[in-house]
Amino acid sequence: MPSPAWVAGFRALTCELPRSMVFHHWGDIDVGGFRIAARLQEIAMPASVSLQPWLMDITLDGRGNEVKDSTRDAMRAAAIRAGWSTFDRLPALTLEQERVGVILPSLI
Repeated sequence: MPSPAWVAGFRALTCELPRSMVFHHWGDIDVGGFRIAARLQEIAMPASVSLQPWLMDITLDGRGNEVKDSTRDAMRAAAIRAGWSTFDRLPALTLEQERVGVILPSLI
């Protein structure tokens, strides 16, 4: 979870940005990664800044660790708290972000 100092810095930053600003969260594809996203959205929401997932909705293609339905439900609940309603079906696997290849966004 973000430290209090990190939260204060992120809150100060989001308050100074245009309301149309979008941040991307690249976290582990597990309960913790989605809970952190939900916390970051809580911090950014008063400034109307959007937080979107980055490489957290990939197809895991058999990589990762199997999870129980209750864990997947907790991941889904945290995704919804983060405002990611498109995460209606999550994989039955978890994966550390370090095992996901980086894909840079197109700037055009």
